[in-house]
Amino acid sequence: MHAPRHFLGMLSVSRGELTSILRGAVAMKAAVSRDPTAQLQWLQGRTMAMVFEKPSLRTHTSFQTGMHQLGGNAIYLGPEQIGLGKREPIKDVSRVLSRMTDIIIARVFSNESIRELAAHSSVPVINALCDVEHPCQAVADMLTILEHKGRLDSSLKVTFVGDGNNNVTHSLALACAQLGVNFTCASPTQHSMDAGILKTAQDTASATSAAITQTVDVAEAVTGADVVYTDTFVSMGQEDEKEQRLCEFDGYQSSCMTCQRTAALRWRRT
Repeated sequence: MHAPRHFLGMLSVSRGELTSILRGAVAMKAAVSRDPTAQLQWLQGRTMAMVFEKPSLRTHTSFQTGMHQLGGNAIYLGPEQIGLGKREPIKDVSRVLSRMTDIIIARVFSNESIRELAAHSSVPVINALCDVEHPCQAVADMLTILEHKGRLDSSLKVTFVGDGNNNVTHSLALACAQLGVNFTCASPTQHSMDAGILKTAQDTASATSAAITQTVDVAEAVTGADVVYTDTFVSMGQEDEKEQRLCEFDGYQSSCMTCQRTAALRWRRT
């Protein structure tokens, strides 16, 4: 029996595989656009387990809708149903779901949890968010950039403004590095990117001619940018730090004034 392929982080796939995923997504969107009632039956008879430790709107809805549109079934398993690592050990959850479903997606608190799920699973596991990466979000972001810019290469500059030390920033930097897109993160010093992730992104970019940089200067970061990206300053679980974080991120907003320095001719909020 072959070991399953997992998607636990951006580097779980090669540059060629990531490019193929994006091309496939473009083709699927085009097919549905031509016929909104179309049912692409590529996953007919397949069942996806959706293990969610954290509540979600977009991730939950997009995965369940996507599985339905491809002819498969999705089972939502929230904290009330499983109690991951509490009511049942993670390895037992993984083994049970492997026997009953064809794929597991998991939105969890820790990177250790997603990796333990994968270690004991005989079916593919997809990281739908953990504390280190949010790779599915980054893939969707790359698709959006491709659709609006028509390319993903070193002629583009993507700038992230805000919290550098979060899962979205990490996966976005790694995705840009893989695809050869220049990436700059502008964040306060105390919220800069994880040093290990930054080095990995820079090492990856050395083979794709991309530049991966970090700065505290927002004006410098957005100058010449083709895409300016930001995210919440107060992630789930940080509610008690809200006032402090809003002060620390003062000036790190994406605004019309910020975007006047970019290379983009239009400012589009997505």
